[in-house]
Amino acid sequence: MTIKNKGLVISCKDFKDNATICLILTENNIKNYIIQGAKKYTTTTHPLSQPLTYISFTENGKESLPQ
Repeated sequence: MTIKNKGLVISCKDFKDNATICLILTENNIKNYIIQGAKKYTTTTHPLSQPLTYISFTENGKESLPQ
């Protein structure tokens, strides 16, 4: 399932070698997303992991389990 989404990056935390986990406020809810390659300055995903950045992204994969 592929969903196009927009949101505001609230905060980010380091995750593994080159990834970060970002808390993003979307139009519907607040979710955590893993952004691969966000720690490398030469990648295109690095600017996406800066707090208070409004981003547009595509969500791929499975939905989380209902709580």
